[in-house]
Amino acid sequence: MIRTLLAAFLIPVLSLSLAAEEPAEPSELSTLREGWQRATRQATEPLNRKYRDALNAMKLRFTQAGRLDEALAVEREIQALEKVANGEEKLPRKLAILSAIYRRQGSRGGVDTTRILRGALERGDTRIVLNTRFGAEGEDPAPSALKETAIVYSLRGERKEKVFPESHELVFEEDLD
Repeated sequence: MIRTLLAAFLIPVLSLSLAAEEPAEPSELSTLREGWQRATRQATEPLNRKYRDALNAMKLRFTQAGRLDEALAVEREIQALEKVANGEEKLPRKLAILSAIYRRQGSRGGVDTTRILRGALERGDTRIVLNTRFGAEGEDPAPSALKETAIVYSLRGERKEKVFPESHELVFEEDLD
């Protein structure tokens, strides 16, 4: 009886202490992983270099043409590529805000809110309310009128545009697909 109680008590305690210790990694596993990582870097470096060269050429063309917003977007892509190449980040951001206008419903002009939405996305915010207070920092293009936000964005290199009603809670990853 005492042995049974002792076993019932000790087995869970021993199991917990063994589970807490991380088993040692075999040296063969470490060697194999390092070889794979080296081969991956060697295989992707020519692709990264070619992409980086094309991006630099595009940035130069945009800069010379006075298309500074586009040149800045390309610069952000270059920086993201560098982070991926250096192992600091897994994948570059696939979503980019090209422009955003908070406006009277159905109109063309309004308040440029590109900086606000880009900033939210870059900070890692997952959502933002598209209204005068949050989405336009207090600027109201048409007091007492129905408003909307028109967003032009790029997703995986494809340019898209969507319009959202005032006070819509924009969820970047869901709404900008």
